[in-house]
Amino acid sequence: MTIKVDYAVLESSNQQMTAIARTLDEKLDTLRTMLTRLQWEGEDRVAYQQHQAQWDTAVRDINKILNEIGGAVGIARANYVTTEMSNSKVWS
Repeated sequence: MTIKVDYAVLESSNQQMTAIARTLDEKLDTLRTMLTRLQWEGEDRVAYQQHQAQWDTAVRDINKILNEIGGAVGIARANYVTTEMSNSKVWS
């Protein structure tokens, strides 16, 4: 059985997950900024606030998952590097 690990891909994946989380936050912040400029009262404002709270919660949940996956990928990369270094020392 062959296991092939590409350290650059693992590092890139980790960085991409961080970038995706940041982009989600930025887009939601942009939407929030655009909508806070609007002035309205009544049920539609309450409905928006409820949906905004749901979006905020969903984005926090997604970012938490992305950060956990990114962390796991980073740990996996570090473990593979350490193992490869240990294995190469056996032959030195």
